[in-house]
Amino acid sequence: MRRVFYSFVLMIAGLFIYLPAGIAQPDTGPRIAIEEKSFNALEVKQGALIQHIFTVKNSGKKALEIRKVSPG
Repeated sequence: MRRVFYSFVLMIAGLFIYLPAGIAQPDTGPRIAIEEKSFNALEVKQGALIQHIFTVKNSGKKALEIRKVSPG
């Protein structure tokens, strides 16, 4: 009888551990998508101005806030 009881308790505990992972909700927050992640300017003369445009898109469902950008 004890063996059946312990087996039942272990089965219930296993359900509580593994069940939430199976019913996780999809991510609906902001999601950043950058096509080109780096840019190499090669050789640049001192004092020259270099410009490059990176396209940043939000593929998520909520607003995407970019709070800080810094050169790599």
